[in-house]
Amino acid sequence: MKTPTVILISLLVTSVLHAQQAGAPPNSEPLATIHLAGGGGIASVNTGVALRIIYYGFQNSPLFANVVWTPDMLGQSFFDTAGSEAGYDNFLSLLTDGTNERVGHICRLSPYGGGNGFAGWETTSFTTHPSDWNGIDLQGYSITGVELTLNQLSIVSPGSDPNGNGNWTDYSFDATLKIYTLPEPVGLFPVAIACFCGVRSWQASQRRHPGRGSKLQAN
Repeated sequence: MKTPTVILISLLVTSVLHAQQAGAPPNSEPLATIHLAGGGGIASVNTGVALRIIYYGFQNSPLFANVVWTPDMLGQSFFDTAGSEAGYDNFLSLLTDGTNERVGHICRLSPYGGGNGFAGWETTSFTTHPSDWNGIDLQGYSITGVELTLNQLSIVSPGSDPNGNGNWTDYSFDATLKIYTLPEPVGLFPVAIACFCGVRSWQASQRRHPGRGSKLQAN
């Protein structure tokens, strides 16, 4: 028959394992970031932009393709993880394959379309990255999600109106792509030791004060 000490330690260790397997929220600090910025003008009147995060050659499976940003969304973020978009798994595969590929964005105006884009080599695209990275991408890391945050967005119609007919939009944007990984896992041995010490302390207290306990009142 198992002692109460063994049972309690087993339950606590099982709880830790379950929490790790279920997935933890991303670290408060991202593993790496990519800065995105651009702008221009187009002969149509628009009210928003879609910032599609892409790998060059795989533009048909972008991230955040369905998010239309407007100036009142300044400071807001959208988070992508496994299963959230069709292109997510492909994006992560390219992000962690150890090959220097081109990553960037396509800016598409809404509702009438048009815009521009940019894709730079991974070796020069990361604004921040792990100190021990491979110098190319995030190979070897377990990525749990990517987040796109809008830092600045200006959409002005007719703006500079170079054609003089009112059918024009000037736009500029600034955004940050943040890439997250799981926090460092908690070692099970330290957890077990801590649980054991806590239980032993409780048992010693019970031996010193056998009459003490939690009182329950029945209604």
